Amino acid sequence: MGASISSKFVAVCLLFFAFSTILSWNLFGKINAVYLFGKKIAPLYAIIALGFIFLGSVVSNDLVWELTDMFNNLMAIPNAIALVALTSVVVARARKR
Repeated sequence: MGASISSKFVAVCLLFFAFSTILSWNLFGKINAVYLFGKKIAPLYAIIALGFIFLGSVVSNDLVWELTDMFNNLMAIPNAIALVALTSVVVARARKR
């Protein structure tokens, strides 16, 4: 009885965590897309995000994890470019203080 209740509790917690993660990452992505490309990109971003959410719900778990890892690792490229590009700004502001 106890194992059954605890496994159901963990499953419900994982469901809520997955749902809140989808919502927060979607909002974060939309804010960044609007900042970079303007308000006209928001509907297109919503369609693309819904497509990826649907794709993630119908393909195998292994493929979802592989794609998630790939896209998270690909984020390192623009982050590294931004770090290099903003180094002079950070150094100049640090010297002002």
